[in-house]
Amino acid sequence: MPLLLYSSGTVSVYALEVAPAPTRAESRRLQQQARAELLAAVLPGYIISHTPEGAPICTLPDSGAAASRLPSISITHCPTLVAVAIDTSGRAIGLDAEPLSRAAQLRRVLPKFLSDKQISSLPDRESATLTAAWTAKEALYKLLSASGDPRVSPSLADLPLTPPLPYASRLLTHADTLLTLIFTLTPNYQ
Repeated sequence: MPLLLYSSGTVSVYALEVAPAPTRAESRRLQQQARAELLAAVLPGYIISHTPEGAPICTLPDSGAAASRLPSISITHCPTLVAVAIDTSGRAIGLDAEPLSRAAQLRRVLPKFLSDKQISSLPDRESATLTAAWTAKEALYKLLSASGDPRVSPSLADLPLTPPLPYASRLLTHADTLLTLIFTLTPNYQ
């Protein structure tokens, strides 16, 4: 049964927990299975395909609906969780999730996803801070790529830590996993 992690206006985030697996290959298989179950449960009737850049998109079997009326989605997974963000208005959306236990790996690759200025501005190098920075960059990259925004950069270090207007972000947690959601603000956003 999918968990509703966030809902406001036209934006929702759903997740399914993934059972621990003894091998990386088994973990990936369980994540793919959970992804299929989650998408079938929260987007019944839609076909999920991908753009040439790899971003997921919703289509309908009859493909008669206007593209602007289809929901936009962003999918993320990590060893313990699969999640999907949905914006029913069709505006671009980005979502990323990482377990807090991944901080040691993130410390080793800090300069690959943060600029020198961003590294020096971090309040600490604790797991929550590093995981929040990583997921924020990944979610923003997904949103900018999906929307065709010219600010998208091939290097995560070139992206800002906070989304530029008209975008906003929400930090979500579930068990030992941190998620960042980035979405488009609307004039009536609550």
